[in-house]
Amino acid sequence: MVQTTKTFSTLPKAYRVSAPKQLEILTSPLRQDIITIMEGCQKPVSILEVAQSLARPADSLYYHFGLLEKSGLVVHAGNRLEHGKPVSLYLPIAKSIRIKYDLALPRFRKIIAKIFRTATKLTLRNFERAVESESAQSESETRNLYFCQMETFLSNTQLAQVNKHIDKITEIFAQSSADNNNQRCSIFIALSPNPQLKENR
Repeated sequence: MVQTTKTFSTLPKAYRVSAPKQLEILTSPLRQDIITIMEGCQKPVSILEVAQSLARPADSLYYHFGLLEKSGLVVHAGNRLEHGKPVSLYLPIAKSIRIKYDLALPRFRKIIAKIFRTATKLTLRNFERAVESESAQSESETRNLYFCQMETFLSNTQLAQVNKHIDKITEIFAQSSADNNNQRCSIFIALSPNPQLKENR
């Protein structure tokens, strides 16, 4: 028996993280993993279910769930009876959690850089696992494994086009559904200016 006070479908479409305390929470690779798993499940989940997805013991996640809930990035969504005992269920604060950039604050810049380092480590781990996976496809129209790194000179018009494509990609990911016919995929996008290119031109 499941008693939920919230469902994934009723969550806000997106939440932009800007509070320093919430940003600090996301500097942990495990807590980033937890948020990603919960966004992908698209339903209320227990700590045990998240732990199984991460191949970790549930006891190792209670502390991190406590911090996420206290910060407001994760909310209690109800309970489910298992073996006659209530099990707490959780949801992310929104269907998609993204960072709101405020580069005017030096402290914010340092936190963003720390979160980025954590995200790159998680991306590297996931990509290395994917390369060894039998489900990886790199050549077909439905390829799910791809890596590209480029540097060039872009005009403001071209940057605007790039950002429109980035927004479209993130929109596709945010609107996807977790039905049985869909495969779970992850993506990592990083766009940054490179002043050194101009100096060496």
